Amino acid sequence: VIYIMVKGYDVIIQREPWLPIPVAFRKLMSTAGLSVQVSLLASCVAFSLGSTDRLNSVKWFSAFAALNTLMIMVLMMTLFVACMVLTERRIKTGRFDVFCCWKADKGLEDGPTTVCAIPVAAPVNHVTIAPTAMGFDG
Repeated sequence: VIYIMVKGYDVIIQREPWLPIPVAFRKLMSTAGLSVQVSLLASCVAFSLGSTDRLNSVKWFSAFAALNTLMIMVLMMTLFVACMVLTERRIKTGRFDVFCCWKADKGLEDGPTTVCAIPVAAPVNHVTIAPTAMGFDG
């Protein structure tokens, strides 16, 4: 589910890099967000149907799985998208991943700034969602 949201945003930004952040996320939620909602809602309905079984273990597993799937859907559409927006704002302003109150040096267009060969800031023109502190590129 996270992969669908992140890759959907990457595709939108690659096709239309001039879009402001609110418009890009509006497009994301109308395309990838809709597919995530449909798939999670289908899983929730399937688990809800499983909770009508007579076997107690299946009934309770399905009930908890349906509730958890519903909670995942709500959190993906609210909290995760909000964190993605905050991350994109931080990247566009050239701020560090962990210490976001400090701005990176000018000239990040060439690549990330490193300290002891560990990337600590993402380039301004590069879209990353995952932290780059351990050398993972998003």
